Amino acid sequence: MKKTSSLVIAAAAVAMALVSCTKEITANKEEGKGINADGTRTLTVSFATKATKTTLLDDRITPVWAEGDQISLNGTPYDVPAEAVGTSTCTITTGIQGDITAVYPADAYQSTAPYFKVKDKQDGSFGCANICVAQAAAGVNTLTFENVTAVFEVTVPDGTTKLTVTSLGKIDSETGQRGKDADDIVAINTTETGAAANVITVEKEDKGAFEEGPVYVAVAVDPENGVLLADLNFDIQYKDSESKEHYAQGGVSPNYIKSKGQEPLEYKAAAGTIYTPVLHEYVLLLVDGKKWATMNVGSSLPTDYGLYFAWGATTGHEANEERTAFKESYSFDGANLPFAVLNNEGAPRFTKYYPSDQPYRADNFPGDTKTTLYLEDDAAFWNWGGAWRMPTKDDFDTFILGASYTSGNFEHKGVTFPPAGYGQSNTIRVASNGYYWSSSL
Repeated sequence: MKKTSSLVIAAAAVAMALVSCTKEITANKEEGKGINADGTRTLTVSFATKATKTTLLDDRITPVWAEGDQISLNGTPYDVPAEAVGTSTCTITTGIQGDITAVYPADAYQSTAPYFKVKDKQDGSFGCANICVAQAAAGVNTLTFENVTAVFEVTVPDGTTKLTVTSLGKIDSETGQRGKDADDIVAINTTETGAAANVITVEKEDKGAFEEGPVYVAVAVDPENGVLLADLNFDIQYKDSESKEHYAQGGVSPNYIKSKGQEPLEYKAAAGTIYTPVLHEYVLLLVDGKKWATMNVGSSLPTDYGLYFAWGATTGHEANEERTAFKESYSFDGANLPFAVLNNEGAPRFTKYYPSDQPYRADNFPGDTKTTLYLEDDAAFWNWGGAWRMPTKDDFDTFILGASYTSGNFEHKGVTFPPAGYGQSNTIRVASNGYYWSSSL
């Protein structure tokens, strides 16, 4: 199946609701003309006509049939006629006279509710990701497909050979970090054997490279335990024109979700919606297996300064072209600091991450034992999503200690730290010093 950029994949009711009771099915039925003279039944097959705007995209997409497309009618594959290629409607003749459950693509069919499966190995095509279900009772000759998966459109560079999508552990409310127990993992696919898992691999059958552009991934949407957008990580590997290996990862950033009016740490992926994760390059530190971004948050090049943040703030501030102040007037003073209240003298006192023995703890604040920023206060996670987070002090020590430095950009193991100075009411010591936050208290 191909796509055009004029309309949207129609939003669907969640899969279980779509197929689990007659009431929902009936809404999509129209009375047909019954049985043909030869005893066969001709079905008009199309996609839902609702032009519902997607949740996180401004574009609309409508699916159209492609050469070689097949749909399943009660488990039997039927070819989409050649004359239907490039349109959203086709007719199919079948000998089935009773109730019909149709699934596109045909190989996504399974015999039990919700009547479709999301594969753990996908080919990156829009048709593979756009899993649709339709139903018709006996005597009804109209099948209207509705999308039953969340679809992710990932832009990849030339030379990309594999995309891996992983459902990460949920964010633990006690520690503010990701849990690692099996119970924390939500399934995002149902494999051929019916076993649920949390990893999807997208690659071509011949293991060749994708052309630069979008790769599509279908993720299962469970109405009860649907995966949170914040818990999905996308990871690719690719080779450049000199056959050098590169890696990138990312997700749908909480800041992006929030800008669309959603609650980022509670927002579940929805059926019939296309999402656009954004990936950022990394290098793999072999000594401890950590992945380090090749550039700062807010940068487009490794040598860019990026954004300036207060510790624990998730919104950054950009320097002007002269790098002498901020583009928009801003001051990192007490009133603007996260978790801060001002005392009678106007000095900041903090209500979070300051244990009882700390001098800047707010009056009457009982203190806490938090020593690392929660992900809800982590600038890297909020701006980039996926598995990104700020380094801890131990991460920095492992990565940097013992490295030599002369002047200019500090470059170490493929990662660049430009001398961006730091921020107060303007930028300080730009080009001569570089100051970087860890997530440690």
